[in-house]
Amino acid sequence: MSSGDRVTVLAALARDVELVAAVAGSVKRVSAIGPGTPDSSFASLQIQLTTTHVGSVRWSVGAMATSRTGLTLTLLGERGSVSLRVDDDSSNPVSTWQLASAVDGREESESEQTFDAAASTIQRFALAIATPTSADAPEVSTWQAATRAMEVVDAVELSLQKGRTIEVFQQQLTERLAFRGTMAAFGCGLLLLAFLAVVVIAILGGAEGMVREKIAPAWPLLLLAILAFFLLLQAIPLLAQKRRDKEPPS
Repeated sequence: MSSGDRVTVLAALARDVELVAAVAGSVKRVSAIGPGTPDSSFASLQIQLTTTHVGSVRWSVGAMATSRTGLTLTLLGERGSVSLRVDDDSSNPVSTWQLASAVDGREESESEQTFDAAASTIQRFALAIATPTSADAPEVSTWQAATRAMEVVDAVELSLQKGRTIEVFQQQLTERLAFRGTMAAFGCGLLLLAFLAVVVIAILGGAEGMVREKIAPAWPLLLLAILAFFLLLQAIPLLAQKRRDKEPPS
């Protein structure tokens, strides 16, 4: 990479993690070696990944002494290795890539090929529009794959802070899980609101003792109504499930 700042390096990592997952399987553990503070340079970042299909995967930032930037992917086997080199220049929209292999001490390399990312993106976008149903859509980058990649990036930052290996728990994104997260945030808000309500009620209680008149007599009913509404919201997934069961299969 041409820059070793945190944002640039982590953006490249998030892009490459999706490629690693496609080749080696889902990432299970992350161990990172590099700067301990976000303000430091990430030019020396090195990461050890454990995946489901490959025992060990290493990702590192290459030396930035040369002007060439790009990606090098090397797969090591029992008899040799295969390397893919992609030259990525920000000033040129068309990148070049080359495949080289070394098997039993014999090295071979194919001729350089060009790749236009913008044209390929337009073609994939047109193909996605022309696809009749989601079931026939090709297996390409999805929102769920992007969120899994970001979970690995978060685990890398946590590993740098803690100085140890971090387990990566990649959860399936479902409507029920999103609802639980929303309700958890809503419940924390209610706890904070209840704490503030206790303070306000204590102040009003002291004021009522001075004026000998109730200032807010309906506050217990209001608090009860809010809590009851929160409890009723918990039944939304059950109602949605029953409605989905009644719908005829498509």
